Amino acid sequence: MAEIRVSDVSPLEPFEIRWPDGLEPFEGGWAYSAEMDGVRHAIRHGVGARQAFGRMRVRTVTWIGTDAQVEGVEADNYPVSRSLLSRLRRAGRALARTPDQVPAGYESFTIVQHAREIDAPYSPSCLAVKLREDDLPGWASHALLRRGLSRPPPGMPPPAPAPRRRSRLGPAPAPDARAIGRGLLAHADALARELVTGKSEFSPNAPATTFIRHDGFAFVLAIVAAVGVPAGQAWGLPYLLSERLGGLSPALLAGNPAAVHAAVAQPPPLHRFATVIPDWLVQTAEIVLARYGGLAARLWHDEPTAMELRRRLEAFPGVGPKRAAAAVEILARDLRVPLRPLSGNDVARNPDLRRVLLRSGLARQDEFSHMVAVAGALDRSRAAVVGVPAWDIGRRWCYPADPDCPACPLRGACARRIRAGPRVRP
Repeated sequence: MAEIRVSDVSPLEPFEIRWPDGLEPFEGGWAYSAEMDGVRHAIRHGVGARQAFGRMRVRTVTWIGTDAQVEGVEADNYPVSRSLLSRLRRAGRALARTPDQVPAGYESFTIVQHAREIDAPYSPSCLAVKLREDDLPGWASHALLRRGLSRPPPGMPPPAPAPRRRSRLGPAPAPDARAIGRGLLAHADALARELVTGKSEFSPNAPATTFIRHDGFAFVLAIVAAVGVPAGQAWGLPYLLSERLGGLSPALLAGNPAAVHAAVAQPPPLHRFATVIPDWLVQTAEIVLARYGGLAARLWHDEPTAMELRRRLEAFPGVGPKRAAAAVEILARDLRVPLRPLSGNDVARNPDLRRVLLRSGLARQDEFSHMVAVAGALDRSRAAVVGVPAWDIGRRWCYPADPDCPACPLRGACARRIRAGPRVRP
């Protein structure tokens, strides 16, 4: 596609759009001109939020003139990437599902698997464009491509589809426990990067970082709030909320929901989802009171396994599997929370984990004590956490049938014993 030149950028005040099913508010955005091939187009890129894929997510709509062309929805790693996904469509509006179906013009875009970037029920199995919320040239280009304004003049043949992007794998290596251990820990670090960009500070506000490190309830609240805002803002929310409320405890939040709503919404608001997040914070407080006697640190003070801690974190509002897995890695790696190694119960309950151990060549048989032993020997300094990245790889790449080996984080170390996967017992 020809180069897009953006000019005359101006911020949008909050506005509403009436769709056939009702009004949708937008918190703002940008109006600008986009020039391509000497033709200027009026673009409006609105930013708002709506319920999608199991929780409230940032949403964008991009108009050319008065016509809405493309929409974006918040990716799971938005707190650190500030990126949204927009489904990729072929001619006729059918979804693009394989690389050979990517239309011409998208060669410079970041193309991802929608279901991997948004790991939630009903996330479609298709390709998507991944763009930062404020990438104005990118959204204009995507909208123009969707509209078909880059079609050739009459008489010229239509552009050929973009060439299929094939990932080729060489011969499968012999099982190498060290290489697989390194790969699993690298994937654990990648999970943590969904919520933090480094290992030293959570928030630019030093007192907020100290608060997170020493208050378990603050940590859990930040995990719950890590949607639709930059990571530093989510990590800083508990400290700022405590200043506005005069303290921070499960009893205080659970007993004063109206005060929590007012504190979050008070200018400057602590979160862009100022109506949803306060409810989640109050619900979190209620769970901590009911299940952990008002002490959030009891989630991990009994030294659970990483898999058990992940399940406990998933019980909080808005926390899905990927964010819970990221939180476990941060607790173990950055906050030095002690965890027990993988247990036989963890292995028994997680066929995705067992499938990865078998196919990688680490485990020779689907037997629980054998798998616990091989997993525990991978990296003794961090043996407690390897189960979570293995489980995540199993459910997102190492499917029972037709695993996506070229995209798998273990592709360079896995022995690729594919036939072992279907034999895993539920």
